[in-house]
Amino acid sequence: MPVMFRCGSCGKTLFTFMFVGQDSFGVPTPDELFSRIGNKCPGCGKLLSKPKLSRVKVIGRA
Repeated sequence: MPVMFRCGSCGKTLFTFMFVGQDSFGVPTPDELFSRIGNKCPGCGKLLSKPKLSRVKVIGRA
C-alpha cells in the first residue's frame, strides 16, 4: 500500500512511496520531504506545515 504526501490546500501529490526497496532511505519524514521540495507547495504555492495526526488518513484497498 503506497504512502502519499499531499498538499492540504490543493490536494497535489507531493511524494509517493510505492514499495519497500524503492530507494535506500525508506519513507521520508515531513522534515526530509520539506528539504527536498522546499516549504511551499509546487502546485498552489501555499506554505506547507507538518502534518497533524488528526489529518492523517488511512485508506484500505478497494
